[in-house]
Amino acid sequence: MNLNHALRKRRDITRDYREIGSRACAARARGVVGVCTTPIEGSAPRKSGPFAAGWAAAVGYARVLHRRVAPARPQRAGSNKNNAGEDAGDDEEMPSRMDSFRFGHAKHSESRVVYVTADASAQGPNAGFRFKGNAISTGKYSPITFFPKGLYEQFRRIANLYFLSVAIISLFEAISPIKPYTIWSPLVLVVGLSMAKEAVEDYARHKQDHEQNTSLTERFNGTSLVQCEWREVKTGDLVRVVRDQAFPCDLVLLASSLDDSVCYVETKNLDGETNLKIKRGVEGMGGVGTGPEKMRELCGDGGDAYVECEHPNNSLYTFTGNLDVPSRTREVSVHGSSRNLAAAAEDRTGSEKISLVPSNILLRGSSLRNTEWVIGLAIYTGHDSKIMASTSWSPSPFPAPLPCFRH
Repeated sequence: MNLNHALRKRRDITRDYREIGSRACAARARGVVGVCTTPIEGSAPRKSGPFAAGWAAAVGYARVLHRRVAPARPQRAGSNKNNAGEDAGDDEEMPSRMDSFRFGHAKHSESRVVYVTADASAQGPNAGFRFKGNAISTGKYSPITFFPKGLYEQFRRIANLYFLSVAIISLFEAISPIKPYTIWSPLVLVVGLSMAKEAVEDYARHKQDHEQNTSLTERFNGTSLVQCEWREVKTGDLVRVVRDQAFPCDLVLLASSLDDSVCYVETKNLDGETNLKIKRGVEGMGGVGTGPEKMRELCGDGGDAYVECEHPNNSLYTFTGNLDVPSRTREVSVHGSSRNLAAAAEDRTGSEKISLVPSNILLRGSSLRNTEWVIGLAIYTGHDSKIMASTSWSPSPFPAPLPCFRH
C-alpha cells in the first residue's frame, strides 16, 4: 500500500513539473515575465516572477534531456520494438571498451595494448606506443639543479624569507643600526644545514634507485632466458622470477612451478600485510613454462598475442583486461592418448580471448615466496607500475619531484 502511494505521488509530481515547464516556455514565447499564479490541482502553490519562470523552464528542459539520454529499458518478450515515441537509434548497442582499441589503433586511447614479443628494438611492435622504461628515479635533485632548486625550497618557507629580507636591509647602514654579520651568519648556518640534510637524504634515494635498477632478473630474448638488469626490461617481455626475488614490474602470471600455475606472493611492501597471498596463472597458459619453444611460439611474429587492458592507475586491487593468444599456444584439455592430443592441437586455429582478473597480476613491490619460479608478461613498467602510480608528488615547479606515499 505504501509503495503504490509513493509511486502515485511521484507520477503526480512529475506531471506538475512538466506542466510548469510547458507553461513557462509558453509564457517566455509570449514575452510574459510571470508564470502560472494559479496552483495546479493537487499540488503546492507556485510563486510567480522571473526566478520562478526560470526555475520552471530549467526543470522542464532537464526532464526533456533526461528522457533523451536515459538508457532504453529492456524489452519484454513479444513486445513491439518500434513503439510510438521511441527513437530507433536508442536501441543500438554501444561499442565495448575493449573493442574500441584493436591492434594499436585507438579511439582516444581508451585502453592499452601490449604485444607479447621478444623484440625490444625500435622496430618492435610495441615501439610505436612509447611505453615508459623500467628504470625509476625518485630523487628530488641532480648535481646541476641542487643549488638553485635547494635554495628555492628553503626560501619557500616564510621564516627563512623573513630573515633574508632583514639580512638584506642590514646591508644598508643608513637605515639599519645592526651589523650585517649578526643576521647573515645564523641565516647562512640554518640554510646550509638544511640543504646538507636534503643532500644526504636525496643521495640515499638515488642510491636506492640505483640498487633497484641494477637488480638482476631473467627475460626471454627470442631464443632463451638470459639475465638482465631491471632497467632493461621492456613492456611486452616475458620475465622469469625465481624464489624470494621481488618482481621487477607489474606482470601477468602465465606459468609457475606449482600445479595449476599458482604461486604465493608477499605484499608487505604494498599494504603492510605479512600473510602470503595466492596468485593464479592465466587459464591454459601453463605450457609457457615448459621451455623456450613454447615462449617462442607465444611471441610468434610479434603481433600474434597481445593484452588489452586499462591504462596505468593507482588501484592495487583492481584490474580489467583480456589476453588474446593463438589457439595453438594454449594447453589442450582432451582426455585420451597422446595421438589424440596432437590431433586436437593441430585442429585448433584462430585466436582465443581470455579474461584477466586481479588474481592474475603480480605487482612490483611484492616478492615471490614458496614457489621456485614464475613466468609473467610485463604490462606496466617503471613509473607506469601501480606502486609508482600510487605515489603523490610534492608541489614544485621543477621536474623529478620528491615522492611521498599516500596513506
